[in-house]
Amino acid sequence: MGRLKGLSAALQAAGECELFHIPGITADARNLNEAFGGKQPLDVLRFGKAERMLAFDMLNACAHDSTVDWVILGCPHCSLEELGEICHLLAGRKVHSNVRLWIVTPRALQTVADRTVYTRIISEAGGVLLSDACPAEGRVKPQGAQVVATNSAKQAHCLTGSPGMQCWFGSMADCISAAVTGKWQGELK
Repeated sequence: MGRLKGLSAALQAAGECELFHIPGITADARNLNEAFGGKQPLDVLRFGKAERMLAFDMLNACAHDSTVDWVILGCPHCSLEELGEICHLLAGRKVHSNVRLWIVTPRALQTVADRTVYTRIISEAGGVLLSDACPAEGRVKPQGAQVVATNSAKQAHCLTGSPGMQCWFGSMADCISAAVTGKWQGELK
């Protein structure tokens, strides 16, 4: 579900895709016939390893400085499962003194995180849990931030348009590693 959520956000932000169907996955299209109402699609796009590598390279094209000063996770907003994964990756670790770690989640899940150990783990590590925000849409960033790491294709696409901003795109684990070390070492997995 998390990967489908990320795909939906990226398609909306970076493309001209108003609607998509994944037969057997999206509720309104159990198969290709239902997705296209019995008609033939105008075009078919194949997405394989080469296309995935091209997309990864494009999302990382504006980044060259490996020193990261901002990490943003949660676009679309982090689920409770994703907050748990972040806390697992942060457990017993500290965010580098030159890095700001922002994690965005819906207000209802922030309330749940506050009642569990999630908010405490994130805070003690040096991160900040934000609710109902979208830094990419609002063009909000920490003062002086120039090199960001994110696991969101939507954030990466939007932030590369910010003047002077370099953006690294990779996995959640790569982003947490960058938050802790202050260095980007991510790669396509």
